[in-house]
Amino acid sequence: MYVRFPTLHDLNACFQLDGLVETTHVWQVQRTGQGDRFRVTFQRVRLPRPLRLPYPAPGDALRQCYEVREGIWVAIVQGQVRGFVQVTWDTEESLGWVRHLVVDRAWRGQGIGTALLRRVAQVARDRDADRLVVCVNAKNDPAIQFLLRQGFSFVGYNEVFFNEGDMAIYLGRSVYRWG
Repeated sequence: MYVRFPTLHDLNACFQLDGLVETTHVWQVQRTGQGDRFRVTFQRVRLPRPLRLPYPAPGDALRQCYEVREGIWVAIVQGQVRGFVQVTWDTEESLGWVRHLVVDRAWRGQGIGTALLRRVAQVARDRDADRLVVCVNAKNDPAIQFLLRQGFSFVGYNEVFFNEGDMAIYLGRSVYRWG
């Protein structure tokens, strides 16, 4: 496996990846409080039946990154694109926003997502960025679990973020000491 900037052919292959996620858990938020104090708690909850989440099309973001030749990398295994990551850089905040991280469903669990994140961390360090932040649908427990295993931690949330009104969970981590 190797990770590199995509060719035009690779870019087209990114749109063909099977990003469907099946999950048996989701994350729920509970808020309590009064006056000047409030508490927010997240709880991982088991669903009565599996939930299928199609991956939303990345749209023009990938093409724009390709045109400016930055912010997108593909993982090549056996000569084929098996995953990609797309990042935007916030130089004022010194961080990289991971906008898309997709590994083809048939190729998950083989280190592709890890390799893509390592490449992004390397580029972030080269750009003097301190950390990476990922915005994840609270229904996408497999992605959240993967990111937690990669050393990401909770940094925030947005109750109504995605088009369907789903909650977003923000996970972040330092790009240093990436192991």
